[in-house]
Amino acid sequence: MKPIPPRELELLFQISIDLSASFSSEDRHRRLVEAVETALPVDAVTLMRHENGVLWPVAQYGLSRDALGRDFPINQHPRLQEIVAHQHPTIFPHDSDLPDPFDGLINGAPVLTGLVHACVGCPLFADGKLIGVLTLDALEARHFEAISPAFFNSLGALAGASLHTALLIEELERARKHQDLVATDQMKASRDRLGANLIGTS
Repeated sequence: MKPIPPRELELLFQISIDLSASFSSEDRHRRLVEAVETALPVDAVTLMRHENGVLWPVAQYGLSRDALGRDFPINQHPRLQEIVAHQHPTIFPHDSDLPDPFDGLINGAPVLTGLVHACVGCPLFADGKLIGVLTLDALEARHFEAISPAFFNSLGALAGASLHTALLIEELERARKHQDLVATDQMKASRDRLGANLIGTS
């Protein structure tokens, strides 16, 4: 594979800098999408997490607001199936006849299937396990042609690392909240026992 051109390296560097400034998982998701939208000529960017064969949008740009509330079962969407079937990004032909999962969801484009447009999908992995997908769409058919495949490979790796970190943060936050609840219950139980003992002694 050809090396990444200097301009694309600058874009990747800027995206990584933006991500390193994020702490909460929600903020990391949002910053990733914003960084991609700023760096590339896209009309829509979607970051989705994978759970049990279903993709759930966690951050997006260019889609209608209700897109974040939807689920996308992979086996119902041929383009998503194509994306997750490979280890590397899929750059769809601009005239691909595969139905687009975002039909009716991209602002300014009520229907995408059958419409000539540019589409790239990056499968996101951590420890060999699929954890999500990053999709890029442009209504201009040849918008991504000047961008090297190596750039999309690196972007997918960055996005995968960011999503993995965000998921770990979420897991740690859930564990902390659980521990806080357990500690609160134990303190309440101790107070109740001490109160009963004091009343009995009195």
